[in-house]
Amino acid sequence: MRPSTHTGGFSMIEFVVATLAAAVLALTAGSMLYYGYLTWVKNSEAVEVQRDATAALRMISEHVREASDARTTVPSPGVLRIAPTNTFTDPTVQFYDNGAGDLMFDPDTSSGGDEVTLVENRLAVFTPIKYPPGSPVGVRVSISLIGGSETTGVSAVTTFRNSL
Repeated sequence: MRPSTHTGGFSMIEFVVATLAAAVLALTAGSMLYYGYLTWVKNSEAVEVQRDATAALRMISEHVREASDARTTVPSPGVLRIAPTNTFTDPTVQFYDNGAGDLMFDPDTSSGGDEVTLVENRLAVFTPIKYPPGSPVGVRVSISLIGGSETTGVSAVTTFRNSL
C-alpha cells in the first residue's frame, strides 16, 4: 500500500473559490445595508417635513377655530392675521413668511419680541386665502416645505367655530 500524498486541508483553488464566494456575499450584504440606510434617511427627512407642516397647519387651524368674534385678513401674500373685533378680549395673532424660509407665529402683534418660529429653513410657500373668497368666516391655508430634494405640501380649510 502506498502512503497517501494528500494531507488534510484545502487546496489553493478551493480556498480561492471559498474566499470569492464569501466576498460576494459580504459585498451584497453591505450594499443592502447601505441602500437601506439611505432609504431610511430619506424617509426620516420626509416624515420630519410632513410632521412640521402638519403641526404648523394644526396650530393655525386651532387659532382660526378658537377665535371668537374675529376677522381674518390677508394683508399681503404670505401673511395671515386674525384680529378680534373687540380689542379688549384677545390679542391680534399673525402667521407669516419671513422671507428666509421660516414660518413665524406672532401671538400678540401689539408687543414685539414674542415671535415663535414654527418651521425653520424649510418653508417654500405659505398661502393663506380667505374662504369662501371675500368672506370673513374662514381661511384656506396651504403650506409647502422643502425636505432634501422633495417638496411636501399640506392644506386645509378652517372656519371660525361660531360662524356655522
